[in-house]
Amino acid sequence: MSDARHPAGPRAWLDLGDDLHLGVDADGAWLIGSPSKGERHVLTSFDDYRRLLVLLKRPYADILGLIEAYRTSQSVSSTFPMEAVVRAGLIFKTEYWASLAVRWFPSLAPEQRSKLASELKDVALSTWASQKTRQLALREYRRAMLH
Repeated sequence: MSDARHPAGPRAWLDLGDDLHLGVDADGAWLIGSPSKGERHVLTSFDDYRRLLVLLKRPYADILGLIEAYRTSQSVSSTFPMEAVVRAGLIFKTEYWASLAVRWFPSLAPEQRSKLASELKDVALSTWASQKTRQLALREYRRAMLH
């Protein structure tokens, strides 16, 4: 029996490095796991996507390319929610992850960017983010609100 803690595994895992793997189960739900440890989790909540923050260290286009190649090779119809990784970086409330998330933000599709406007505004108005990150967040917030 599968549940959020012990879902059925994917046919194949996408190795993202650092023993971090991404996959899709038979129902089309995205999973994160560590096959070597026998761990896998359905990506549903902020805490689940927080596990993927390390992806923000790499260029958006590289990660998107890996995921799209995986989707094609595995005939996966569900799109990976890249905006959920960006959201996790923005709401984690640390300078490091927020600055990386703000850099990924312009690469998102317009409808994805509009979903994250309030999180960007929160970063822009925060006291914990650097001035540079706050300014970038404010600029992207204004752009998102124009579209």
